[in-house]
Amino acid sequence: KPDFPHDPNLARAWKLIHDLNASSEDFALAEDIVKMVVAKEPTHAEATIVYAWHGVRTLSRSYDQTEARYIMTARYAERSMQLAPQNPWAAAALAGYLTLRNADWKRAEKLVRGAVAQKPREPRFHQMLVSILLKSDRTAALAVAEAAAARLPNEAIVHHALYQCYRNLDRTDDAERALSRAIELAPSAGLIIEKVQDCFVRGDIRAMRTWL
Repeated sequence: KPDFPHDPNLARAWKLIHDLNASSEDFALAEDIVKMVVAKEPTHAEATIVYAWHGVRTLSRSYDQTEARYIMTARYAERSMQLAPQNPWAAAALAGYLTLRNADWKRAEKLVRGAVAQKPREPRFHQMLVSILLKSDRTAALAVAEAAAARLPNEAIVHHALYQCYRNLDRTDDAERALSRAIELAPSAGLIIEKVQDCFVRGDIRAMRTWL
């Protein structure tokens, strides 16, 4: 049984928005589920956090990038911290919103570091910290990603974070291995598309065809 969220309906929505193969229809269903909980209990902390994460994931996957969605995500992310200031998922949701808005990177980093300290075995927090650090300190980002991959060797998310670091440092062979490992652990369409794109950039048409 997952430690978050506890409510079975929210858990269903949570699973949908974190599924790497989830469609926009899946996200719409997740939103309907969360809306029902929020409508019944506006101060429900878990529901508020899940709704904030729904917004972050919706924006990051480009299912809805309207200003209205940004405003709604900001409202629920900030409210999450008001309702559950010690909850690492609330902190990470707000950090996710801030990074998507390209605003207050220092606050976002502080929030995510706090989340990592509370739940060091949660791969999504490590991935978020890597993404933030890549904006300012690629060496520090790589150190975090390598440590996360060593601590959580069977989590595709951290291997993808490691891939992003290697790619930013032009370490092509290392990047290829990290992405292949991520695909091995979680063969999602998004990761495979990244693999195909990398093969195309390298001019490796034969390898590209094996992934199509």
